[in-house]
Amino acid sequence: MTMTQSKTLKDVLYIRCFAVISLVAWHSYCSYIAWGYGNSPLDRVYAKIFSFFTPDANMPLFTFIAGYLFCFLLKKKQKYQEFKSFLKSKVHRLFIPFLVLGTLTNLTEVNRNLIPELFYGKPSHLWYCLMLFYCYVACWLLERRGQKYNIVMMCISMVVVLVKGKGSLALNVPFGLFLPVYYYCYFYIGYLVFQYKENFLRLMKKYWIVLFVVYSALSMLDKSHLILINSLIYISLLLFCFDSGGAISVRLSQYRSLNKIINSIAKCSMGIYVFHQWIIWNITRPDFLHNYIHEHYIIFPLLCWIFIFMFSWLMTHLLTKYTKVGRYLLL
Repeated sequence: MTMTQSKTLKDVLYIRCFAVISLVAWHSYCSYIAWGYGNSPLDRVYAKIFSFFTPDANMPLFTFIAGYLFCFLLKKKQKYQEFKSFLKSKVHRLFIPFLVLGTLTNLTEVNRNLIPELFYGKPSHLWYCLMLFYCYVACWLLERRGQKYNIVMMCISMVVVLVKGKGSLALNVPFGLFLPVYYYCYFYIGYLVFQYKENFLRLMKKYWIVLFVVYSALSMLDKSHLILINSLIYISLLLFCFDSGGAISVRLSQYRSLNKIINSIAKCSMGIYVFHQWIIWNITRPDFLHNYIHEHYIIFPLLCWIFIFMFSWLMTHLLTKYTKVGRYLLL
């Protein structure tokens, strides 16, 4: 979820902005689609809407973007050529934030159990940083041994996703080692798509309508074992829509004010990720609020989405602008 040099890839910039906004929306509606507090007439409607716009809470999308950007930096920019400097960078960008922010959010969130959750690599939502750290390191090491090793790992990961279905943090494996096995296929597919981007876009130009119809049908079914296919089609359509040379990207680039906002949101994506989940989790836990959530099933999640997104964005902007600790942990 880090922003390292993604400003040179407009497609990554736009997709990351879309992904972080939709992720805040998903968590804002979780009381109705995942946490069982809403019990409203619109629960099933919300579930279908977010099944379409945020398959698996967009975690596959974020992971794909990370792999896509990693290939850009490693292959095109010739960055991370030495393992020691590469590992040091990822420790600072992902592992330390996992430990520090994971511990802090765990200690300040309702109904959290610090030691066991840290041991299993799942302190609140900061599990994602540890999972991504593993993916980066594994990809670098396997790529140095030859691409075939990465492809084997990708295939193993795909089998795990197909067997298990939607991503879940329920499986407890020490140090969170199950999580990168589950998500690695998305990371390395992103890596490969950038490597063969021209061929990918050529195929998408021919078949995007067919894929959109297939994706819409699969989203309506919302079957757990289809999540891999569903997510990959969804990601492919987004990448095609926001391709740097595509009509949407060209049109967006013409609006300077809008581009400043998009750049700011993308830059603050890590902080928005950290703050929004922490806030939403805490404000929806108290039992006395559950009746309010149930009764105001339209206005509550909508206001939650708007105000918590804006607050998380503002907090990240201020902390990264005025504090060294904020810049270190949140950029």
